[in-house]
Amino acid sequence: MPLEVQFHHDPNSSHGFVGAALSSNIIHWFKKNGAWSREKIIDVENRKHPEWPIPVPGMISVILLSMDDKYLYFCNWLHGDIRQYDIADPHAPRLTGQVGMGGLLGKAPFVKGRRISGGPQIIQLSLDGRRLYVATSLFSTWENQFYPEI
Repeated sequence: MPLEVQFHHDPNSSHGFVGAALSSNIIHWFKKNGAWSREKIIDVENRKHPEWPIPVPGMISVILLSMDDKYLYFCNWLHGDIRQYDIADPHAPRLTGQVGMGGLLGKAPFVKGRRISGGPQIIQLSLDGRRLYVATSLFSTWENQFYPEI
């Protein structure tokens, strides 16, 4: 289930990425020898939760590319983390940053003394690439099921 598609900002590039939400992976597409190709480049492992009968999938809810096309960010809504990958080589991404922000598996952060419910969902990177803005709302029907305290 693709929720987000991102193309390189460079108009001469054929590279793009899609976040597959329920399979918890990132697919990279590109043109090679005049034909379109695709490959799975990131796969988020399911993780155990003490109250779930099955492992919790990652649920990639949004992806974002930096303006220089060097970094790919994504929100892992159910696990509760935001990840940064160096995609200077889009065929071999490297995890360069990860921060927890609630979710089902992590501790919910506090902002100005208030507990933030839910998992990271919407992100926006400042144009200079120095600040990442985050919100937690995804889809009220899902939030009512997974994060009823929102």
